[in-house]
Amino acid sequence: MKRAFCRVSSMNAQRSSLFFFWVEIYSGFLLFGTLAGTFFRSALAHGFSFYTDFAYFTSIFSLFLLTSQILVLHRFSILLHFFLLPSILLSILCFHKDILIILIFSYLTLPNKHPNTIF
Repeated sequence: MKRAFCRVSSMNAQRSSLFFFWVEIYSGFLLFGTLAGTFFRSALAHGFSFYTDFAYFTSIFSLFLLTSQILVLHRFSILLHFFLLPSILLSILCFHKDILIILIFSYLTLPNKHPNTIF
């Protein structure tokens, strides 16, 4: 009886983990599309330095994604790597030391426990 209950609870945990993973992917891309559309619309209207504005944009978005994952999902996912690592590199290129320190600190101190990560 205990084995059957453990097996069912394990299957439910895997299903909920997979469900939250896909919800995270879809919500991340929807949010990114909304923010990217707003960013490019304002950038085309006012003129911009691409690397500087994009470094700020990706940094703010990755910090938002980082905090939402810590508070809601309690994990570090694949999606965060695609925004956090490029924003660190762009911050280095643009010499944004304030954003760079926050990003590197948050990237190095957060435990990586998600089974679907690529790093």
